[in-house]
Amino acid sequence: MKKIILIGNVACGKTTICQYLNHMEIKYKKTQALEAYQSEPESEENLEKIPVLKREDISREIEPIINEEMTLAGDVPWLKHSVKTFILNLLFKKNNSCYHQS
Repeated sequence: MKKIILIGNVACGKTTICQYLNHMEIKYKKTQALEAYQSEPESEENLEKIPVLKREDISREIEPIINEEMTLAGDVPWLKHSVKTFILNLLFKKNNSCYHQS
């Protein structure tokens, strides 16, 4: 069997995919709590605190994304950049234990 290393931000699904791959009952405690919080109506006071972005506030210049090509363990290609993403990165190893890192 192969090991899988899951690397990603908080709440991107690392635990859920581990539960699925290990044929465990999938539990969504974090998701359910978030959905309950999000379904509560906001007060007018809090709604007025939300900043409004105007068209002239947005720059027309595009910032370049600089990628750095790397290798892990000598032969696994890896692309590194400073952009925050929600991509789930998988590395396959010798057995099917799940490892995750955020």
